[in-house]
Amino acid sequence: MPKASINGTELHYDVIGEGKPLLMIHGLASSMQDWQLQIPTLKKQHQLILVDLRGHGKTGAAADYSILVMADDMHHLLESLNIEACNVMGISMGGMVAMALAAKYPIRVEQLILVNTATSLHHTTLPYRTLLKFRRLMPLIPMPTLAKIMVHSLLPGDHLHPVREVLRQRWQENDPKLLSACLDSLIATDLSLWLPDISAETLFIRGDRDFFSLTSAMACCNTIPEARLHTIKDSGHGTPADQMVAFNDAVEAFLSR
Repeated sequence: MPKASINGTELHYDVIGEGKPLLMIHGLASSMQDWQLQIPTLKKQHQLILVDLRGHGKTGAAADYSILVMADDMHHLLESLNIEACNVMGISMGGMVAMALAAKYPIRVEQLILVNTATSLHHTTLPYRTLLKFRRLMPLIPMPTLAKIMVHSLLPGDHLHPVREVLRQRWQENDPKLLSACLDSLIATDLSLWLPDISAETLFIRGDRDFFSLTSAMACCNTIPEARLHTIKDSGHGTPADQMVAFNDAVEAFLSR
């Protein structure tokens, strides 16, 4: 798969399918493989641009893991591919990157899909002190154990065991130092002041059991000028996996508008 030299980092990416370009941005501790259950459906009508963010997947380490720098990476990647404008979809941390991209470079983003994300980690249903405690404990937890904790938290339910096992094996390959650095960046992030600068038509997809709060999702939709909220029932943080059909249908319906 190709790589692009962007901002001092070799970004690993892939381009699949034909049609209107759709940049797909994964979440923390994952990679472009976040979207494996979406690719077969979406590639029929869209040119999918899949990317491993800095410090993730097959993209190498970097000095800076801030959300705004990752958004710059996406801008320069599109530039290198001669794509002036596209649709963008991001989940969790990738949703933050997508928000920053749409706000900083509005000419780049026509339609925006935000999935189970927020402007800040302050907007989770978990106490903020719990997140900070988890961050302090991360260096003491073996990566396989940490991956197991993460997948059971994000994808509860016996019916999701096969998906959970795939993700566990994938996530335990993360470098704990890079993961800690990325989480530090997330803890320091607050994109709330950027939202009014987003001009793209926006769909905010939220699983009804996601740990990012409903209040936060509604606030995003009320602040982004052209945004609406779509809730998917019986879904946690991993909506593209735990409610694949409902998620894919919502994405397709929005992009075909």
